[in-house]
Amino acid sequence: MNRVIQGNLLKLAAAFLFLQTLIITLSPAVRLRTWDVELRWSQWVAFLLWGIFVLRAHRSITNHLPDADPYLFPAAAFLSGWGLLTVWRLDAVEANLGQVFGPRQALWLGVSIVVLVVGLGSPLRSILFANTSICS
Repeated sequence: MNRVIQGNLLKLAAAFLFLQTLIITLSPAVRLRTWDVELRWSQWVAFLLWGIFVLRAHRSITNHLPDADPYLFPAAAFLSGWGLLTVWRLDAVEANLGQVFGPRQALWLGVSIVVLVVGLGSPLRSILFANTSICS
């Protein structure tokens, strides 16, 4: 049951982030009230990276921790995706100054997901959770 709840919440988060990415893409046309503008497409890379990382982490969590809290990871994934897209949106302004933070933010998100997935498959995890008195 936890797998279903977590999957549905992740789908809801992905739908919200897809809508935000679409809005960011169309924002120059809305601001200038014409289709004769250059639309922004770079944030789709961030959305796709977020989706790949979250899908991999979700599969790892459901395989290694079937009784995990079904609300914690989707909330963290939603907030990290929202933050990633927000930083990526602001990069268009900062790119003129030579500062690019969106790809860096995506890199750190990827590193954190890789650490999570490796930690879930680690033999150290089974040692720590073998005796519940250690963790409580």
